[in-house]
Amino acid sequence: MAFPFAALAASAFVLTSQAADPASAFEQANAAFAADNYRAAIAQYEGILTRDGASAPVLFNLGNAHYRADEYGAAILDYERAQVLAPRDHSIAANLQLAREKAGVPAPVLNAAQQLADAVSPNSLAWIGSIALLTLCLTIGIHRFLPRFAKVKAVGVVAAITLLSVVAAFGIRWPEFNRAIVVTATTPARIAPADTAAESFALKAGESITIAKSYGQFILAHTADGRSGWVNDQDIGRVFIPQFGNKKTKPRMIGGLSSETFDQADGGGSGATLAVAANFDNAALLP
Repeated sequence: MAFPFAALAASAFVLTSQAADPASAFEQANAAFAADNYRAAIAQYEGILTRDGASAPVLFNLGNAHYRADEYGAAILDYERAQVLAPRDHSIAANLQLAREKAGVPAPVLNAAQQLADAVSPNSLAWIGSIALLTLCLTIGIHRFLPRFAKVKAVGVVAAITLLSVVAAFGIRWPEFNRAIVVTATTPARIAPADTAAESFALKAGESITIAKSYGQFILAHTADGRSGWVNDQDIGRVFIPQFGNKKTKPRMIGGLSSETFDQADGGGSGATLAVAANFDNAALLP
């Protein structure tokens, strides 16, 4: 009876070692992608996200795999999620544009204030706001007990302005926290939250919607052109999500990807390239 127990222990050790080595799992998923085995790559990238938390390189490559599998709605969702973590990355922006062109959906129209607010990730905004708040509290305390330090007041004013700017940025971005992407082709939007309700209109895969409220398995979707209808929650994916996997896993956020060109994207006419993120270590949590 010792042999089965030894085999079981060895298997458990192998599984534990694989789970503890996210870089190896990432490389295996990239290898499946390079071999044109997109379904296997999708499953492996999704497994990494479930186990290790959100990472822009993994989301980026997951989007590439969905793109190659002609699942443009899911690809757009992945790229948008990656862009939340790395808002200034050019590879993500290029592939997102290419996927939208393939899906035949327009990019959301943003005004100047929204573009400025979107230039910084929510994670960075939270850090900046926390530092500004701490600085403001310290300067108020110092100024109260040591009023002769004139420069302290100036530092406090700068901290207060920074804090207000962060609050304003979150206020501008607040509607985006309820934004979602349609991932199923020809998704019906119904007049009531029931499968038997009449269809009001149809949504295309990749189309952006805003979630107004939910009822059971349905959400009330608002489109950019003012239409409203009830959509099955399984047909959409939320762009902003608290985390992937278990509650102990923190999302990994990066400032940019170190990508290598994988191959030239076919079609689209934009000249963009599909690149695969080569280095999992780029997904380190920013201080």
